[in-house]
Amino acid sequence: MKTKPNNTDDVINHLRTGKPLETVSEFVEKQSLTKHERFIKYAGGRVATAGRAIALIGNCANTQSYEYSYEEQVRPAFQMLREELDKAEAKFLPKPKQRFGRNFFQKEE
Repeated sequence: MKTKPNNTDDVINHLRTGKPLETVSEFVEKQSLTKHERFIKYAGGRVATAGRAIALIGNCANTQSYEYSYEEQVRPAFQMLREELDKAEAKFLPKPKQRFGRNFFQKEE
């Protein structure tokens, strides 16, 4: 039996833990999954992995173990991470409908 998260808290909890909503054995094949189930299965694990990786980056702030320059090393690294997050988020925004073709009867200016 396939399950969908009941509310936003269930989805957020799933994204944080990276645990599947169902066991892999319940998925007979990839094509049997709905688009929503595929999103939960793949995005959830990827978000959890990225979250853990970012948390590990924070461990490098320990000055007992690491030496770094904030302006030369840390700031550019976080700027790059923010840019990549912004690019990824932009892909999820609704896209404007595109018009196909041109109006050949209208003069170009």
